[in-house]
Amino acid sequence: MPFRDYIAAPHKLAYIEGRERHEIPCIFCAIIEGHPKVKTKIVYRNDQFLVLLNMFPFNPGHVMVVPIRHVVKLSELTQEETNAFFWMGAKTVKLVQKAFNPTGVNMGLNIGSAAGASILHLHLHIVPRYPRELGFMETTADTRTLVMNAETTYQRLAPHLEILTSK
Repeated sequence: MPFRDYIAAPHKLAYIEGRERHEIPCIFCAIIEGHPKVKTKIVYRNDQFLVLLNMFPFNPGHVMVVPIRHVVKLSELTQEETNAFFWMGAKTVKLVQKAFNPTGVNMGLNIGSAAGASILHLHLHIVPRYPRELGFMETTADTRTLVMNAETTYQRLAPHLEILTSK
């Protein structure tokens, strides 16, 4: 069994135990409603979708497209909503490519807790990828290192937001 070191993140315990959820059944619905105790960074919003930063990103520029209407399954979207959802995803990929110039992008849906969904509200992950992502900490200590905080990530995306409003 490989050795794995862990970096303590005691602030996450309150979330795991439900103490930080403030009796909120859906974190995305709370963000949509502007709940004052929910920390978030909205990149873009229209009448159908939010594009927001993942607050626990895999890489800098990791964003999500979230339907405003609370749905759990992709099949709950109408055909028109499905088309708009993936069109917003495509435009968001273009935004991430413009702001971060990755050499690849992962797009993913985790539908249901068995598939890895920690939030039961449909959302599309968009994760920029790079050829040499793994650094010293990842390869020798099996510990993920993030090189950019949420505010800096947002500042990189902000000058290019017109991409999300284009047809």
